[in-house]
Amino acid sequence: MKIIVLVRQIPDPDRPIRVDANGHVDVVRWIANPGDEVAVDRAVELDAEVIAVSTDDAHLLSALARGAGRGYLVDAAVDDRTLANALVEIARRESPDLILMGDGEAGPRLAGALDIAQATLVTSLDLVDGGVRITRKLPRSLEVLEVNLPAVVTLHPSLNIPKLISLYAIVDAREKPVESLTIAPVDSGIEVISAETAPKTRLGRMVGSVDELVHALREEARVI
Repeated sequence: MKIIVLVRQIPDPDRPIRVDANGHVDVVRWIANPGDEVAVDRAVELDAEVIAVSTDDAHLLSALARGAGRGYLVDAAVDDRTLANALVEIARRESPDLILMGDGEAGPRLAGALDIAQATLVTSLDLVDGGVRITRKLPRSLEVLEVNLPAVVTLHPSLNIPKLISLYAIVDAREKPVESLTIAPVDSGIEVISAETAPKTRLGRMVGSVDELVHALREEARVI
């Protein structure tokens, strides 16, 4: 079995995103999408040939250290539309049985472009004859399905947490083959008019008595 895994980069949620006076957004630090890292771990556990795809060389190296056998480094803008186009080209070259990634827009776009089955918000995934058995997280229930291959599967963030990588694995990953691929940006038809930081809000305040607390909850918060 051959599995392609997409490893995207996202803004670090623990670092602030800055917006200057001209509306330019400055992301202080990018990290690998944890959902995509979990997808790499799950693909390796399935004992398949795993091919990692990323736009960042450090995140691609991390995927190779996690167990992917080879990789594609895509020179493209960081948006799901362009990445979906890159994956379409790579999927047509490689003819994978399964394409895995964390949740996001790229999965459904890719499945539509390739005209293959898809499953989203997956919390568990196991191989069965001719396909995969998956469990999907719905608002009030879980749904169990069997999906024929080839297919695109996006994983729910709650599936697992990324595994730690050893230093030996990182050193070994540098010897694995990586192919560079250039993809032209896709015009999404969306124009950013302006950007600004969210206003700072007070998370709470101290009250001097029970009566003042009751008054605040009743008259200000209106929760009682």
